[in-house]
Amino acid sequence: SKKAKTMGILGGLLLILVIAYASLFIYNVRQQSGEEESEEGILIGELDAADITGFAFQVNAEDFENDVYTFHKSGDSWMYKDDSKFPVNQNVAEAKVTVLSAVYAKRLLEENPSDLSKYGLDEPVLTVSATDGRQTITYLVGDYNANTETYYIKIKDDPNVYTADGSLWVAFSMNLYDMAKVEEVPEIQLDHITHVNIQNGTDELDFTFNREGTEEEASTGKVTITGTWYIKD
Repeated sequence: SKKAKTMGILGGLLLILVIAYASLFIYNVRQQSGEEESEEGILIGELDAADITGFAFQVNAEDFENDVYTFHKSGDSWMYKDDSKFPVNQNVAEAKVTVLSAVYAKRLLEENPSDLSKYGLDEPVLTVSATDGRQTITYLVGDYNANTETYYIKIKDDPNVYTADGSLWVAFSMNLYDMAKVEEVPEIQLDHITHVNIQNGTDELDFTFNREGTEEEASTGKVTITGTWYIKD
């Protein structure tokens, strides 16, 4: 009937109004609590990458050294606090700074939980901090939830527990020498090797190649150097 149709339309409008009011209420609560939600999730920590002057991390897990590694910026270069001569890979350090400039959570899991051990946050597998000289933000990463494919995470001075993706874990699950710049070893072609020396304790083997000529493969035109290897006795 016309009356029933009108009531249905009014009911739909009322439902839309309720949803809009609920969305506005949730937005206001998040704004008041300092949580900003975007496509990436809930922004729980932010520092301007250009202003970050130091960061540190500690991995408390199997196959890791469980040491605290601290890096600070000196001029335009990143340095390892405990050894100024350590060859810090500047590209790797800058990548860490980018990750720390904005850390997002998937959702707020629990406000002010009384027991952090159920999330593995009483003994975090990863602790990461960043500072801009004015403030320091420390992130604690706990257990991994295989069902949701997320980690439990919290900020040290924030009582709330969140879930987050593996961005922090992937970026900082490393030992010290993973931060080092490794010198590139020049490529050596096999045909150019003319001398090999092998030492093992007191034993030594010395090989020398005596070049005798070249051979060319008819089908491919590949040229191979021919000769004989001699062992020094």
